[in-house]
Formats: sequence, structure tokens, C-alpha cells
Amino acid sequence: MVSRRAHSLHRRPSHRKGSLPRGGVGRRPMAVRGELHPPARTRADHALLDLAALSRAQFGAPDEVEILRLAMDHVAAAGPYSAEAGYLQVGGDLVPSPRNGQTHASAVGRRVRELAGRDGDVAFPGRRRGWALGLRGPAGLHGYLVVTSRSRPTEAERSLLALLVRHTAAALSAAVAHRRQREDARELHRLREERTVLQQQLISVMAELGYERAVHAVMADVAASGGGEDAVTRALHRLTGLPALVEDRFGRLRSWSGPSRPAPYPEPDPVHPVEMLHAVARQTGPVRIKDRLITLIRPHGEILGVLALVDAGDEADEHAVLALEIVWRDLPGLIAGRVLNGAGLGLMASTATTYLHDLHHEVRPERTGSVLPGIVATAANLGGRATGPLVAGAAAEWLPAPLITAQAIFTLAMTVCLALVLCTPETVDLELPATRPSTRFVLRPGGRRSFGAAGALGAFAFAILGLISSLGASVLHGTLHTDSHLVVGLAAFLMFGSAAAAQLVLGRLPLPRLLTVGAVVFPVGLVLCAVALYHPALWLYLVAVSLSGAGSGLLFKGGVERAGSVAEPASRAGVLAVFFVVAYLGMGLPSVLFSIALRHFAVQIAMIGFAAVLSCGAVVSVVVALRDRAPGPGELSAGSARPF
Repeated sequence: MVSRRAHSLHRRPSHRKGSLPRGGVGRRPMAVRGELHPPARTRADHALLDLAALSRAQFGAPDEVEILRLAMDHVAAAGPYSAEAGYLQVGGDLVPSPRNGQTHASAVGRRVRELAGRDGDVAFPGRRRGWALGLRGPAGLHGYLVVTSRSRPTEAERSLLALLVRHTAAALSAAVAHRRQREDARELHRLREERTVLQQQLISVMAELGYERAVHAVMADVAASGGGEDAVTRALHRLTGLPALVEDRFGRLRSWSGPSRPAPYPEPDPVHPVEMLHAVARQTGPVRIKDRLITLIRPHGEILGVLALVDAGDEADEHAVLALEIVWRDLPGLIAGRVLNGAGLGLMASTATTYLHDLHHEVRPERTGSVLPGIVATAANLGGRATGPLVAGAAAEWLPAPLITAQAIFTLAMTVCLALVLCTPETVDLELPATRPSTRFVLRPGGRRSFGAAGALGAFAFAILGLISSLGASVLHGTLHTDSHLVVGLAAFLMFGSAAAAQLVLGRLPLPRLLTVGAVVFPVGLVLCAVALYHPALWLYLVAVSLSGAGSGLLFKGGVERAGSVAEPASRAGVLAVFFVVAYLGMGLPSVLFSIALRHFAVQIAMIGFAAVLSCGAVVSVVVALRDRAPGPGELSAGSARPF
């Protein structure tokens, strides 16, 4: 049981010489002899002073446990009371104070819990009655103070006890509020720290996503503009600020963008590249080997080469690695997509050309040798090739996600074409006798040389078309310093559009005159291309590609007509298919050779050599085609150029 002796919280005044009693500053000096003395303090006055001191101590206590202890220790200041027990409300339960006595502890605790927040009597065997006084505040019950009395308390003593209980409850309310305020402050501080961390992470993620979108956008621009390896390395150098390169699987340099390019480029070790490729293939993502960050180019699992960043100063950060990873992921897909597109176009072009000839023959069999099917086929072929780059360039310049947008437009156009094809009649007799031999590629007697000349015309005509399509973007960016994707598409549009326009305007000319005009215009355009690169001028370059396209269109039309004229009617599809294969080889192979030449020569010198070879080849092919004229119903003559 708690001691019945009340502990005073007042510090007794010092009687040492020169000291002042507490609170003596500012008071009236002690009465001198002859003056009246103040009245003596009563017991009630002392009790009120003790309770005031107790209240100050409680409001300065560190926690609720100390507040309850002070109330239990000084309850005797209010009268003939003794503190038997104290309880604090913690988490919905009443927790006994450490100063509680062990006698009747369980019975007292059970009785207090039965009161459920109300005040009530508590029986103590062999003693006077006791009371459980609730310590309540604005937030509810904070606990209980259980007291007993040695004698019957007076009204004043009851009031003093009630005042002590109210002060204790107020101190507990303040302590609970302060504790919750501290907890809220700590929680707020924790939440602010978490918010700061999350904001930093969000900023980092947003920056990374923004950078990733920028890299994808650059790669989409490269694909939409028809750029090759040079465009990829140039884009990677622009994104990272580091030299970027592409090597084939044997270590030979294919493209370099940025400073510090070795001159001459070192010859590869025949063993080291294989070991390096296997080492990189075992890793995920870019791998650092000496001063390079390397990743493999391997569409469908086949290693074609490496894409690398030269980082001699160890300056590559996570953004450079991210750019390399994205380009590594995008490049094989772009290569595979372009291969599939090319294969599809090759299949459709020859089939559609043959179909137009057969359909015209079935509808108007009396007009054998008409130039209408050839004009429609070649104009549609080249007109579509002219529209495609222009649409792709406009999409890359003004529309979001240019690569996806361009492919979506292409897919929609192919869907419309498929619906139209399904509605067209079939021109092939599927019920031919089984004994009839297959005639996929049969030429008329004496037509081999003529077909060879026609194939050469198609190859040389498509060579300049393939060069401008694949490397025109690199020439415009690097030599003519034009960054507009629309201009890149415009150059291809003018070239293919001029080819189609020349066929439509001059398509009625006899074959000799048609080929002669083409053999003159074609070299002039190539010469102007070289001049435009020596004296960079965008307008001159656009004029040059237009003239080159017009000449190539006439040569290509002449080649188609010549190939069709030497084919047996039943094998026209096979002959034209071979012709288109030769033409597409001419479109691709010279572009590859030109890109190889750029590693050893300036673009101007390479263009002069390219123009000379193509011009001579085209002139020789025209001479052969006109000298060896195999007769046939498909051949054009001056008299056959009649209205359709």
C-alpha cells in the first residue's frame, strides 16, 4: 500500500544569510515593529498550494505514468486519503500502475473494469469504503485513481479530492495530446522522407522513360527515313555523345559515327572476334570489353555483327547503356521487318505486272502488243514507291510514333489491296491437262541476249533508285546538312515520281526512242548528283535525283517491255519474275558496294565512280537491246503506239 505520508512539492525557504525565500522578489518587505502581521495560513490554504504545485509538476511530467504516480503520491494533500491503486487506459484496456499494491489487486482490477468508465465504490475488506474515480478528458477515459479514506471526509476535503482528480485528468489529456502530436510529427516526418524518396524515384523513372521514348523516337525516325547502318550509328552517337560503330561478325568495320576514328582502321584478328562474340553472347545486355561497350546484332539468334560505343574515358552512364540496349533490341526487328517488306514487294510486283498483261489480253484480245498494261504496271509500281517515302517522311516529321504510324498506314493500304484482289477474276486456267509440261521460264528463239540486256536495264535503272532509297538519308544528313525527314522523303518521292511521270508522258514512244531518251537523261542526272555533292546545294540535288529517276523509269519500262517481248505467252509470269529478281538485285547490291566504298573514299569520289559505272552499263545495255531485237508480239514498234 502506498505510504500515507504526503510528500510536499514545495522547496522550503532558505534561512541562510543573504538568501531570499522563493518568490520573495517583488513582494512587500516584512513588517517592521509596530506594523500589523498578515493572517496565518490555514490547512486549506496549504492544501491548495500543494495541489497547485502538484498540477505544475504533473503538466511538466514526461509521460502518463509519471503523472499518475505524482497523483498517487500526493493524494493525502487533499485530506484523509490514501491511494490504493491507479490504472491507465492503453489500447482499450486498463493497465495497472507499477505503484499498485498486491493486496486485493485482482478484485480491485475486476471491480474497476466493471464500472466501464463510471465512478463507483470499491470494497476493501476490513477498511472503510473506497472510491474508483475516473480520470476523464475531452478524448474520453484516461484511467482510474482508486482511493480510500481513514475517516469521513469533509465537504472541503471532497472538493480538494475532486480538484486533484480534475487536474490529474487534465494533465493526462495534455500528455496524451502531446504524445499523439509527437507521434504524428514522427509519422509526418517519416511520410515526408518516404515522399522525398518516392519523388526522387518518380523523377528518375520519368527521366528514364522520357529518355527511352526519345531513343525509340530516334530509332523510329531512322526506320521511317530509310536509314541504314550509318543512320543507326549516327543516331546512337547523337544520343550518347560517344563514338558509335558497327562491325560485322569478322571484326570488319561497317559504319562509324563520331570522332577519333582510327585511320586506317585496324585489320581484325581472325581468332579474336570469334572469342569475343562468344563471350558477349553469354551475357545479357551490353558488355564492356576494354574501351568498348558491345552488344550483338543477332536477329532470330544468328549473330550478324556487333554494335558498340567507344568509351575510352569510362564516361558511359546508365543512359548510354540504356540507349545501346534499346538500339540493340530495335535494330534486329527493323532489319527483319525491312527484309519481309522487301520479300513481299518482290512477290507482288512481278505477279501484278503479269496479271495486268493477262487481264488486258483476255478483255481485249484483238489489241496484242498494247502498251497499256506496261504503262499501268510500271506507273503503279513506281508511283507507289514515290508515295511511300513521302508519307513516311511526313509521318516522321509531324506525327507521333512515326514508325508505328507509317507501318499502320502501310497495313491499312495492304488490307484494302487484299480486299480488291479477292474481288478480281483469275486469269490462270487451273484445269490444264496433266500432260501439259510446266513452262515457267521459256524464251522465244534467239531471245536470250535480249532478255539479258533487258535484265541489265532493270538492274541499272533500279540501282540509282536503291541508292537514293537506302543511302539518300545519310547523304542529306552528312553532306547536305539537312535534318528534315520530310526532305528525305521528298527526295525519294521526286525520284520515283519522276520515273512514273516519265513513263506516263513518254510511254507511247517506240521502244528504240524510249530507250534512247532514257540513256541520255539517266547519265545527266547522275552527273548532277555528283556535282550537288561537290558543291552542296539541296535544290541541285533534288533536280539531279528527279532527272535520274526519270531516266531510270524510262530504262525500266523499256526493260519490262523487252523482257515481255521475248517471253513465250504461257511463261510470261515466270520471265517477268526473273526480270524483277534481277532488277531488285540491282537495287540492293550497288547500295551495299557504295556503302563499302564510303569507308575508303569520300562520298563525292564514290558518287563519281558510281555514276560512271551505272552510266556506261546503261548505255551498253541499251545498245545491246536495240541491236539484237528478237521479234515477238509483245514488242513495241512505231506503228503499235496507237490509242487504247
